[in-house]
Amino acid sequence: MAQNFQLSMKTGPTPGQIFILDKQEMTVGREAGNELVVSDADVSRKHARFIMQGNAYLVEDLGSTNGTFVNGERIASPVLLNSGDSVQLGDAVELLYEAPGFDAQATLLAPPPEPRPVYVPEPMPELVVEQPVRPAGPVFETPVVEPPAYEPPAYEPPAYEPLTPAVQAPKKGGSKTGVIVAVGCVVLLCLCVIVTALGYAIYSGALNF
Repeated sequence: MAQNFQLSMKTGPTPGQIFILDKQEMTVGREAGNELVVSDADVSRKHARFIMQGNAYLVEDLGSTNGTFVNGERIASPVLLNSGDSVQLGDAVELLYEAPGFDAQATLLAPPPEPRPVYVPEPMPELVVEQPVRPAGPVFETPVVEPPAYEPPAYEPPAYEPLTPAVQAPKKGGSKTGVIVAVGCVVLLCLCVIVTALGYAIYSGALNF
């Protein structure tokens, strides 16, 4: 049974090695200046740092190349560790974090809890709704109505109406002209009578010169 905070190497260059956590801050890395030295190519020179806080430790990545993981998840900020947590440095080194009173063997050998029976409800019977059966009857076909053919209306030319000539109004002064023409005709007619009479008299010898 562990009496101190410690890290036990599960996989890495020295499996089974125990690292005791007994200071307020402890760094882990490949260089000899670290409190926890892990000689592995996947581990950076200063890989991570463990910080005491209350009754537990925090783990913080120090900008390592291959990253620091807690229980398989890469961390980007300090994470509080619980007993039994797995701390990975890169891909090749895995450390098991143990707190005082934590028994890793007891945890590994403890029988798993019995699975609880899972209640699976029985499927509900499907409801079958019977459709009423309609009696067979005569089949009525919908008559097809064809639209009447389009016939253009007959073109009838408009009836021709002759234009009535406009009656021109008599011009002013027409009455005087008519009188003059009539007098002229009478004078001309009289002259014709006189000339005819003279000619006849001369011809008959009635007049002697």
